[in-house]
Amino acid sequence: MRCPACGHQNPEHARLCRDCGLSLYVECSACGVENAADRTFCTNCQAQLRETSPAGLGATGAPAAFELGRPAGFWIRFLASIIDGIPLFLVSALLAWVIFGESIFDWAESGGVTAGDGLNFVLGGLYATAFVSLLGGTVGVLLLKMRILRPDGTMLGPGRALARYLVLVVSSAFILPLIVSAFMVGIRQDRRSIHDLVCDTVMVIQS
Repeated sequence: MRCPACGHQNPEHARLCRDCGLSLYVECSACGVENAADRTFCTNCQAQLRETSPAGLGATGAPAAFELGRPAGFWIRFLASIIDGIPLFLVSALLAWVIFGESIFDWAESGGVTAGDGLNFVLGGLYATAFVSLLGGTVGVLLLKMRILRPDGTMLGPGRALARYLVLVVSSAFILPLIVSAFMVGIRQDRRSIHDLVCDTVMVIQS
């Protein structure tokens, strides 16, 4: 076990650091469960045990949020976007028909930006901002047991949640950024895409 104070690598079952003498286990003040000293969150109740670095990293050097779940990969993110996108598209289409008299066929035939596109964009922003900032994810994200968090494990504020949505929309509108984001999620160890890096967020699959 790596000592969070001096960085010395100790044998797996050591109780004290063999270099500085620090206890390698700490009791959670919320539930009383004993945890390894290099953990940021309690393994039992997920209460915060120690402060993270300014960049949101835990003692191991990885984002502390990854103690709450493993990084979410491409296909599970893609499935979540489908779960969210289809109902959102249908609601936007219905409102565009009721308000503007514009049907889905008009969208396909226009060849440009329509009122329905604008409604879909605005509703998507409101939806993503509200759900991500209040619940930690959209319906699709939560159904698949994922969460969208800051690297230190805290929730996103409304401003960051909205910014993340806007960067996602812009980067998805062009082929090159879309391909780059897909490769980033597939190849990077932390599975962070362009909008994750720009807005300093992570997506985790909760264990």
